[in-house]
Amino acid sequence: MTDPTPPRHGVDVAALDELAARLGAATAADLAAGFVEELRARIGRVEAALAAGDPDALATHAHALVSSAGTYGATALSVLSGRVESACRHGDPSGLAIAADLPGLLRDAIDRIAAWRRSVR
Repeated sequence: MTDPTPPRHGVDVAALDELAARLGAATAADLAAGFVEELRARIGRVEAALAAGDPDALATHAHALVSSAGTYGATALSVLSGRVESACRHGDPSGLAIAADLPGLLRDAIDRIAAWRRSVR
């Protein structure tokens, strides 16, 4: 059974700063902008999958978020996405319940990564 307690919101700015140090601030900011757009597009798809009670679609969306969210410091989103993917792929009914927290974490990550991007431009 999956732990139903969602992780805290937040983005590890140090991960974004490290990305900027490796790639240059402009490149990292551009990549972060693309990721923010991906997250914006994904919110609607996640909400549709939640409304439909579709664990397969939720698992697919969660899988896409696990590593990319981690790369951009959205650890809470990455962790929850991994839990959702695992639960949904294994038929654990808690997957749908914990996936209900994904839209909020997506919005939080969008806001925080966009704020970081503005600060490095």
